[in-house]
Amino acid sequence: MGKGWLCVAAIALAFCGTAQAADLGVKPVYKAPPTQVATNWSGVYLGGQIGYAWSRGGYTLTQALGSESFNFDPKSVIGGGHLGVQGQWGHIVAGIEGTYSGLKLDQTQYATLAGVVGSERHMTTTGVATVVGKLGYAWDQWLIYGKGGWADLKIATHTFTPATGVSSDTSGWVSGYTLGAGVDYMLMRNVIVGADFNYYHASTSRATTFSNGLAANYNDIHQNIYAVTLRASYLFNIGMP
Repeated sequence: MGKGWLCVAAIALAFCGTAQAADLGVKPVYKAPPTQVATNWSGVYLGGQIGYAWSRGGYTLTQALGSESFNFDPKSVIGGGHLGVQGQWGHIVAGIEGTYSGLKLDQTQYATLAGVVGSERHMTTTGVATVVGKLGYAWDQWLIYGKGGWADLKIATHTFTPATGVSSDTSGWVSGYTLGAGVDYMLMRNVIVGADFNYYHASTSRATTFSNGLAANYNDIHQNIYAVTLRASYLFNIGMP
């Protein structure tokens, strides 16, 4: 019986202590929920990209002996840098971005036209520069976007005839357009990683050069490049402490 009374007394004391604490205005302590990562996509960002590119291009070489068309489909690693600025309005993110990428899409074909059989015909693309507008949709730490705008491709053409030792070269930047899409993930407040797909197109014609010692024109020089790249950027946030 003595032990039972002791238990009752202990319960009573505990109850009284809780009641007194409530009367004195003492409130229970709760742990605050963990803070969430702020995802503000507005700001200036700078970064780099690297990936894989493949192409479909060609030209028609016209000279006194006739015209012959050549098609090229080389592949290459592609890599470079990007700089952009963007703003966020609710879930909508819009901005402008400039990029430069180096690559080496280089291939040789051989003439089959009578009088120039076996002559080498080259096409090489070594640079891609773009200025694009971007429009995307953000949720939490994810951003999906589309983009499009101006592209400039550095395209060179070259011919060489082993029998005569005559060669010719043309080189220059050719303007066109680009379209693409991608997805970004905000790894940390200022660090963004992502992946994108890009399509680039440019075309031109070039005036008289020499092939096999004869005046010749490069007509319908065209290049279509497809590229998949991984990206990493540092975002200088706007509107955040």
